[in-house]
Amino acid sequence: MIRFGVVGCGFISQTAHLPSLESIPEAEIRIVCDLREDVAKVIAERYRCDWTTEPEKVFEREDLEAVTILTPQSTHASLTIDALEHGKHVIVEKPMAMNSKEGKTMNETASKCDLRLMIAHMKRYDSGVVKAKEVIESGMIGQPVFGRFHEFCGEWVGNRHIDVGTYGTYKDPGYFSRKESTVDARVSRREAFMNSWLNQFTHDTNYMRFFLGDPSTVELASSYREEMHAGWLSLFGVTVFSWDEELKATLEFGGLNAKFWNEECQVYGSHGFLDLKHPVLLLWNQPAELTVYTTKVKEFGADWLRYMPDWTTSYRNQYLHFIECLEKDLTPRTSGEDTVKDVILAEAVCESLETKRPVKVAYSS
Repeated sequence: MIRFGVVGCGFISQTAHLPSLESIPEAEIRIVCDLREDVAKVIAERYRCDWTTEPEKVFEREDLEAVTILTPQSTHASLTIDALEHGKHVIVEKPMAMNSKEGKTMNETASKCDLRLMIAHMKRYDSGVVKAKEVIESGMIGQPVFGRFHEFCGEWVGNRHIDVGTYGTYKDPGYFSRKESTVDARVSRREAFMNSWLNQFTHDTNYMRFFLGDPSTVELASSYREEMHAGWLSLFGVTVFSWDEELKATLEFGGLNAKFWNEECQVYGSHGFLDLKHPVLLLWNQPAELTVYTTKVKEFGADWLRYMPDWTTSYRNQYLHFIECLEKDLTPRTSGEDTVKDVILAEAVCESLETKRPVKVAYSS
């Protein structure tokens, strides 16, 4: 049994993380924390556990093995470091940090304390994504030669407009107006770019690297609205990733005012290709759909194959993986050491936007 403290009880915590943890017999929620006392009390009653408004009181608990950090992204690094220094394993929502310096400090702290740090990149635990990785490694499509990743963000909650504590539903305008802004509207354009990119499009770079490895060069062509809302930019564009000039991939990205989520990827190989279509993020128990074409018919038995993995939820899958890593002393699939590369990539993409030229990615600097 792994006993958890949960810091942050906002929308994604209530709709995805807390229900996933509660559904796992090997996990127990001992305490929840939110700066809003009324929300903390409601959630504690719902999950029959203790509550506090002070993260430090969670980290100091001696009856906890692990902490989940689900707070605004600007606080991820400081809270994670504090939890690690109190002897707790940590799973923290993406992005792990707002810059690579913070991310590296988090990793150094986890290593020094001999604790596990995992970043909650839920797409890496989607059963369709995991199957696509197996297809690539099996050689079914041959040597990858090109990748296309596409994410235009529309409706993402899967109509799960549930009551989030005392703050109404996600679609309730009052919920947004009462949310505390954690980003100053006067931040620089660079800071606003990092806020927006790391919040959403780091998903794509993370599972792109899962499929194809770590790119060596990035180049961004982008246009975006000049106005910023609470320190965020609306981004639209195409990023080109290169692997030592031999393999390339593109990421087409932007936002949609639409009642659907438009995200997919294709990986083309020397002997076929795969096509992966992602569901709406909070469409429960719906994995990505995977279709594969291969010319290796004799080896794999058919030229067209469609996989429908088990009905699972990626949020729950990532907790199962985290618990297994703690019980068996394994390195998480989305460890801090792996995920800091996405923050480094984001910095390189931002530099390319500023300089209007390709940028070499320095992972080890």
